[in-house]
Amino acid sequence: MQTFRSIPPAVRVTKEKTKPNVKAVALLCVFFTALIAAGYLRSPLSKLQSIVIEGNQHIPTGTLEEKSGLTKQMNVWKIRPHQVQETLLHQFPLVSSADVTFHFPDRVVIRIVEKQTVGLYMSQGKFYHMLIDGTLLDEVPVSYGANLPIVSSSSAGAAKLGMPVNDSGVVLLAKELAAITPDKLAAFSDIRVQSSDGQLLWVAGTLDGFQVRFDAGHLVDKLPVFEDFHKKLLDQGTKPGVISLLDKVPAYYSPYGGSPVQTGQKGAAS
Repeated sequence: MQTFRSIPPAVRVTKEKTKPNVKAVALLCVFFTALIAAGYLRSPLSKLQSIVIEGNQHIPTGTLEEKSGLTKQMNVWKIRPHQVQETLLHQFPLVSSADVTFHFPDRVVIRIVEKQTVGLYMSQGKFYHMLIDGTLLDEVPVSYGANLPIVSSSSAGAAKLGMPVNDSGVVLLAKELAAITPDKLAAFSDIRVQSSDGQLLWVAGTLDGFQVRFDAGHLVDKLPVFEDFHKKLLDQGTKPGVISLLDKVPAYYSPYGGSPVQTGQKGAAS
């Protein structure tokens, strides 16, 4: 007779899964992050390599960079854009706004907006930025406004910052200068407000040595006349002298120290 022996079921052995140590993982992450940060701070990648300044027209780029407090090779983590902005606004009254942006990894861009100035007002050997209403903004080296005409007056009093020039002729001139494009204005090195026989005149000097006389308040409408007359004189090889564009007489040219030698219809050289 065949007998059967029962075999007990196999015992299933299971291993309990070990849970990760969250604290240990977090500490490792912090440790390696700190190592990477320390390595970055010591590497050339953390040094400021480029300072870009845009939008400035009258204040030299080098001067803005110097006063900004930024220097190449400084640590980028020390850059405070808002602080740079406040510094520039404080140092330069001519600056209307300064937008400072850090571009990772090593570049700062400063975008400058300047207040509209129409000339450098000269008084007692000093120079001031002049706004469109004749207000004197700040005292500056003449190199700041090399592309602006130097404005002066034979009758204005002492210059006062934050106030319009005490001369109605200068205030009127400032308004007209604001209506002239910079490329047109660049022809003149200086403009003086003066009175002659009770008549208010604007006497302008050109970069090529001519002296041009305008009736006060007529610079804008007589500017095309001047450009045409001036070009014809140069085409004829005429030496620098006085160009008169006064309303009461036809436009004429005369050499310095001499009588009129070339006349024509108003605004035309014959």
